[in-house]
Amino acid sequence: MSWQQVREYYNASLLAQTRLKPLFDEIQYTWDEQSQTLKADLTGVESLLQDSLAADQATGTFQLADFARAIKGLGAQDSVNYLALRETFLEQDQQNGTDLAWAMDSAGLKIYDRRNMGQRLGSPHIEGTDGSDAVRGSLYEGDGYLNSLYG
Repeated sequence: MSWQQVREYYNASLLAQTRLKPLFDEIQYTWDEQSQTLKADLTGVESLLQDSLAADQATGTFQLADFARAIKGLGAQDSVNYLALRETFLEQDQQNGTDLAWAMDSAGLKIYDRRNMGQRLGSPHIEGTDGSDAVRGSLYEGDGYLNSLYG
């Protein structure tokens, strides 16, 4: 486990107990007899996040990103069906022109979104690093090419 993973785990644990506690309290757990595993239902979480987004888009997006980062930091993506939650907000992005899935995907990662950033400073392209990062750009707006390297 890397230092980054340890830091994300403890950050997620603290967020789940403090600022994100109302969201984590909304997770409903049930025992699945067939798979013999604990399953989480994020319906209540999704509802609170939608309410937060409706009240203030910027604050709601920040809260969504923090929740996504906490789930990933705890390594709980599979047990809470994180991808289904992400798909919900991706569909909302497509309908409303928002950027919620990107907020979820890039939460907690270093973001490279301009030329001359990343592994090779001074490069005329957008490049990531060998670590975990989020690379974003446009091949149609003069960014050259996108390269996330091994991250």
